[in-house]
Amino acid sequence: MDYITKIISLRKKLAVSQEDLAHELGVSFATVSRWETGKSKPSKLAEKAIDLYCEKLKLFDNEMEVITHESR
Repeated sequence: MDYITKIISLRKKLAVSQEDLAHELGVSFATVSRWETGKSKPSKLAEKAIDLYCEKLKLFDNEMEVITHESR
C-alpha cells in the first residue's frame, strides 16, 4: 500500500480530520493534506510515527476485543 492510500485509509477508518491525525502524528494539518494529495511525501521520521500510530491502534483494537469477549 502506498503512503497516500495508507494515510487516507487510516483517516477514513478512524473518522478523523486531517487536523486530528496531524495532532496525533506531531505534524501540521497542511502536511497531512500535502501527503494525501501527493504534493509531498512523509519524511522517514513521519513514516515511523505513522507506523507506530497504526501499531498503537492495532494494540488498542486487540485489547478492546479481549475486553468485549471477557465481558460476555
